[in-house]
Amino acid sequence: MPSSFSLPEFVLAVVVLASAVYAGSVLLSYLLPVLQEVGQNVAHELRNPFLINGATASARRRRRNLQSEIDQELGRSGLWHDPEADLVRAAHHAQTITALDHKLREGVRACFNLHWRLVVALQPESMAPVATYPLVQAARLRVVDVAEMLGDEIAEYPLLSKAPELIGLGFAARRLAGCCLTCPYFSTSVRDAPRPCPSLAAVSAGERKDGIKDAEIID
Repeated sequence: MPSSFSLPEFVLAVVVLASAVYAGSVLLSYLLPVLQEVGQNVAHELRNPFLINGATASARRRRRNLQSEIDQELGRSGLWHDPEADLVRAAHHAQTITALDHKLREGVRACFNLHWRLVVALQPESMAPVATYPLVQAARLRVVDVAEMLGDEIAEYPLLSKAPELIGLGFAARRLAGCCLTCPYFSTSVRDAPRPCPSLAAVSAGERKDGIKDAEIID
């Protein structure tokens, strides 16, 4: 029975097929990185709203926990607002501000001490493993939360225009929160790490002057 293809036609078909496969593989090698990047970007865009919502919900939850903690210590079951009595509201805010200020100072010291206890335990050359340790991260976030809550509480103080020292304290507390978020221990060696850290230096200086010393928070 005669063959459907002659030998030259068969060889030509094989060559054409091999060329097509080779060209396809070359094209795929160029397109694959592009497709991977596009896929990663699409996945990031789809995931980003959930990450933002999760972070916001987490921050709100930590804030509620802090508020409950303060209310419990002051013998209150929740926030109390009396728009017709500025003096009463001011007394309420003053209690909360005092409690938060105390917690902020305690939290900064605890965070600093935790860093250096872990340095002793881990013996690292860089501070990065210590600064990113879960317990340290939690301590840092608590300081940030307390500092931001203190700033918010001061901003709501009804007699703030008559208390310039509170205006300075609120501003300093917010700057301290930013300082902790960009903690120098993230990117320094143990040998060059500042002791005390900028936040502790600010709090310590402020205690000698009845408030957080703003000039030493960042510099």
